[in-house]
Amino acid sequence: MCWPALPSVGATLLAAEFPRAYIDPNRDVEDIDPAMLSGEWPSKPNPGEKTRLGIGLIWRDAGQNDRTPIYDRLLSVGEVQHRIAAYHAPYHAAMHEQIEAAYARFGAVWHLNLHSMPANAYEGLRSGRPAAGGLRSRRPRRRQRHRSSPPSWPKPCDGAASPLPSTNRTRAWR
Repeated sequence: MCWPALPSVGATLLAAEFPRAYIDPNRDVEDIDPAMLSGEWPSKPNPGEKTRLGIGLIWRDAGQNDRTPIYDRLLSVGEVQHRIAAYHAPYHAAMHEQIEAAYARFGAVWHLNLHSMPANAYEGLRSGRPAAGGLRSRRPRRRQRHRSSPPSWPKPCDGAASPLPSTNRTRAWR
């Protein structure tokens, strides 16, 4: 089964249709590298391990295990704030809306973070499961242990072209 077929069984797909290197929706907005900015960030940045590796909120370096800089200049604070307001924040608002809607409908949510991986990400995986960026759940408000497991993992579309166009916004399928 390919990812685009999942809405037919009740899942929601949310696509960030902008490059992760431009602004990574999988990073916190505080995960900023101050050395990339031409001015003072208005709040205290909190660069983490991903920023140290060059792949924080705004990616510094290109390529896998490469230190090739993406930019030949410093970014303005306004430019980064625009990326947050125009791309990162709407993506997270749409994700929050979809999670809340699913929770209201089903009483629990499994959030699979499936994002760009190296072309060889599936090599060596005997189970045939995709390399998920993360799995989070929202469970019923009762604090008892939730005993169900996530739904079975569909197989990726081997060799298929991406179903997502190269646009610059967020889109959800239900």
